[in-house]
Amino acid sequence: MLALPLPVFPTLHTPRILLRELVATDAPALFALRSDPEVMKLVSRPLMTRPEDADALVELIRTNQANGTSLHWAMAIHGQPTL
Repeated sequence: MLALPLPVFPTLHTPRILLRELVATDAPALFALRSDPEVMKLVSRPLMTRPEDADALVELIRTNQANGTSLHWAMAIHGQPTL
């Protein structure tokens, strides 16, 4: 079983991109992506139909990270707070 005990979530920087922890305020951007049929042609996951689906996914990701069973980064452009 995967075990990633990280007391502090690692944030990674490049000159242009910030890889950071996914937070609750990322849910609207996640919903915009996961509810777009064109985007989801490339992702083997069901199309989201309700904003609450994104809220639940963010919560699941955060819970799994806290348990040390997964690790997901949010990707953003430096200086832009949203995904």
